[in-house]
Amino acid sequence: MRKELFWFILILCVFLICASAKAGIFSWTDENGVRHFSNTPPAEAMSDVSESGEIEYDVQKDRVRTIKEQKHYRQKVRSVPETSQKRDLSPQEKEKIDREIRSTWNGMRKALMKGNINKALEYHHPSSREQYRKAYQELSKPRKK
Repeated sequence: MRKELFWFILILCVFLICASAKAGIFSWTDENGVRHFSNTPPAEAMSDVSESGEIEYDVQKDRVRTIKEQKHYRQKVRSVPETSQKRDLSPQEKEKIDREIRSTWNGMRKALMKGNINKALEYHHPSSREQYRKAYQELSKPRKK
């Protein structure tokens, strides 16, 4: 009896985990015009909530893209050491890297907030721009009312 109960609970947990892994991404604009993204719909009922479809994921393509992006960013931010040359960074070096990363992130974020997808794509590696273009276009589609 205990063994059967154990297996029942285990299978139930697996199904619950699988069901939650398929959660979509919801997006909506609040009364102040701020666009929100979440894996759960907003608490209050809103008419412009939309759920984006599942985005196809290819592990091999992602690995290749990641390697290319790492090389690209190492060239852009020359103060970041190669992973084969690990060393401790001084507080000044860490601060410089942090400023450069924040500057890049803020530039891309501002471009997206203004709806300028092409400007935001300039911050991505050329090999991944089309993938991000599709995602940004999907997220910027007008919402059904």
